[in-house]
Amino acid sequence: MKVLVLGGNGFIGSNLVDQLVAAGHRVRVYDRSPPKLSEHHLKLEYQCGNFNDITSISQALHDIDIVFHLISSSIPSSSNLSPANDVRDNLVDTIGLLECMRKMNIRRIIYM
Repeated sequence: MKVLVLGGNGFIGSNLVDQLVAAGHRVRVYDRSPPKLSEHHLKLEYQCGNFNDITSISQALHDIDIVFHLISSSIPSSSNLSPANDVRDNLVDTIGLLECMRKMNIRRIIYM
């Protein structure tokens, strides 16, 4: 199965990526940070970009069967100070992802 892990460089994401690769899945990581090399780094694709860049997200979704969504910019202190920014950075961008997935007929997402 061809899997896209959004936020695959974080603690949870990198562990998920290791498990998916070990299980034989073809994995593409999308993250804003440069890749962290794991023991499986030669077995994955990596795309660096921002979650709010729908063109880049569309490219990352090409030929994908399932999406694991681990991206979040919520931090309690900043979320409380600026809830509108938190909604824009998380909810609105996720709606953009879902719309892009719908257009590309990708029907499976796991939101973590």
